Amino acid sequence: PGAYFSADVSAMAQSYLGSVLYDNVLLMGVALQKGLLPFSLASFESALKNSFSGLALQRNLQALTLGRDLAVHPERYGIVETESLDAFLAKKEGLLRRLASGSAARAFRDQVERAFKAWPVDDDEERKHLALCLYELALYEDSKFAERYLQAVLDVAAKDSAEAGWPATRAVARGLYKVMAIKDEVWVAHLLTSPEKYERDAARLGLDLARGDSVEYRHFNRPRFEFLGFKFEFDLVSRDWMLNIMKHAKFLRPLMPAWHRRDRQFRDWYIGLVKDWPGGPDPRWLELLSLTADVKGYREIRYKGVDKALARAAELRKALA
Repeated sequence: PGAYFSADVSAMAQSYLGSVLYDNVLLMGVALQKGLLPFSLASFESALKNSFSGLALQRNLQALTLGRDLAVHPERYGIVETESLDAFLAKKEGLLRRLASGSAARAFRDQVERAFKAWPVDDDEERKHLALCLYELALYEDSKFAERYLQAVLDVAAKDSAEAGWPATRAVARGLYKVMAIKDEVWVAHLLTSPEKYERDAARLGLDLARGDSVEYRHFNRPRFEFLGFKFEFDLVSRDWMLNIMKHAKFLRPLMPAWHRRDRQFRDWYIGLVKDWPGGPDPRWLELLSLTADVKGYREIRYKGVDKALARAAELRKALA
């Protein structure tokens, strides 16, 4: 439990408890809440009441409550529990096995191992990000789609500078994922019903799913489909069961070539840009490779970002020429 304790938490506890900080009781509150102590909350409270009285008892009980809250909601105190890289990879591999197939899970593990050897970035958060992109692209389409992403990133890494901190590779790892994982209606349906989203919501809302807590979702969507020259766009209040059907409709992508055409054109443009990168530290190229950062938001806003990125790219390419 000491891993949860820091100077910042100490200062916050100080403001709650007064001039005397009951460190041990606070830490025991953390341990008790996480099930690490061989006695119950009632037993510990009884022990405190038998040992203290008056203001001392009040402060100890407050320290106990603060420690228990710290265990349940560390984010309230500026604490983030960092998941180890191995645990992160094992979790994503397991989810792929459940959501896709055993072969997809094995391909993910193989891709991650090859990536870490070919791009020896000494940063677990960067490695997690790369693994997350591979995981999500495998779900977006399939393992071959994720392999295309990986190969492009590793081609950049082969020309990038380790001494400079891999600036181009870091930019491409983010930018390429962003343009490949197009937020069409199929992918949005997955994102709104993914196990990770349910887990985040349960933590944010303080739900105890084991005791029967539940959430009923209403999603306000505006899907658009383009087929045979016709556009269909409408408002929809969707339920999870609808989205669970839609997220399996990947077959719609090749059937509707006009669907999200601008997103796919921008994706192909960026892939070509990555292939053209000659290597080297020229800041204009690094800006080019980072132009996808501001392309975000709903369809109309995103397309304005695409236009702005392409216009800036034309300026930079002209200067480079």
